[in-house]
Amino acid sequence: MNDVRFSPSGALFATGSGDKKIIIYDTKSLSMVKELNDGKNNHAGSIMSLSWINDDTIFSASMDKQCKLWDVKSSAVIGTMSTKEASKLAVEDMNAACANFEGKLLLSVTLNGNINLWSGEFAKTGINMPSRVVEGHKCAITSLAYSQKSKCLLSGDSDGVFGFWKDNNGYLNARAVKFSSGSVIDIKESADGNAYALYVYGMLFKLHTTNYTQLISIKLDPSPLKIAASRVNPNQVYVLFEEGKLLLYEGDKIKEKYQVEKKATALEINDDAGEIYIGDKKGIIHIHSLKDLKEIGNVTEYTNEITCLEYHPASKKLAASDRLKLLYIYDIAARKLIGNAMSGHSGAVWRVTWSPEGKFLATASLDFSVTVWDATTSPCKKLNMESNLYFII
Repeated sequence: MNDVRFSPSGALFATGSGDKKIIIYDTKSLSMVKELNDGKNNHAGSIMSLSWINDDTIFSASMDKQCKLWDVKSSAVIGTMSTKEASKLAVEDMNAACANFEGKLLLSVTLNGNINLWSGEFAKTGINMPSRVVEGHKCAITSLAYSQKSKCLLSGDSDGVFGFWKDNNGYLNARAVKFSSGSVIDIKESADGNAYALYVYGMLFKLHTTNYTQLISIKLDPSPLKIAASRVNPNQVYVLFEEGKLLLYEGDKIKEKYQVEKKATALEINDDAGEIYIGDKKGIIHIHSLKDLKEIGNVTEYTNEITCLEYHPASKKLAASDRLKLLYIYDIAARKLIGNAMSGHSGAVWRVTWSPEGKFLATASLDFSVTVWDATTSPCKKLNMESNLYFII
């Protein structure tokens, strides 16, 4: 079985599986209601994803490179969608997932990373071709960020492709550009709403989030780990390397060179307090002055490698995570842990992010799950968990 979905009313649920069948069940009795079967119009490949339009209509995506609309009462196919003419279809055009927006916009995601959109009236006979195709990533996404100022989702993949995603009055604008080879390992918003992108092979770019071009290109030394962009000066970004080397770039020039903790693993900046925070493999958060990078304090509640640091300027709180699956929140001005360490994952916590107003936190883990936390309580209350997610922003 590849997918299971409840109908909008919750009275029914449908399953799609590798045997090419869509089965409808009654939720209360758990008894089978029917199999959707329209003879030669059925899918010829595994059913990968389902999406209910309403209680009477369901949308399906298959590895046979087609999507279909079904009338549940009659079990009839009332629309067939494909991304290309049959003669041009290839393995990468197989569908991996599908969704719909109030039945007016249907979409599927194919193995080539494309998002295929169908809108308007759908013909009941023949093949409905997409009204638009948005080219997405074709490799694993390795980094995500969101630019609050430009309202742009930023993504990078293992092949070096950088994605810009914007909502234009409900219409998705997307652009994918390859600026360098190798994985994009970190992305940060700059103070002017643009983005810094760090590549594993030692390239750093400042990218324009409106015209999708590079503003600055910097060839770095080998083995970069993390970046932290100033929230005040749009031209300043810190780059942390293995063995504790820390460089401050202003524009495309090195302004300062520092040596910090040799086992550094995480980096964050607090312009308001004039501080920079560096986590290490021993579980210590080192606090340095931005003025001269001298260490002015530390917090040591950790016993395991720190994986992520995330400061929220409005609430003045620092969130930190570690390989021991724990989440900590600090009143960083007081150098004080707020409450106790929180556990909500079965794997190392790899990413932490604040909601814009600072009321919620989300953590992503190597257990492939995301947990959302209410940061207004102490300790934070775990609100929910969604599985099969790898990154959060």
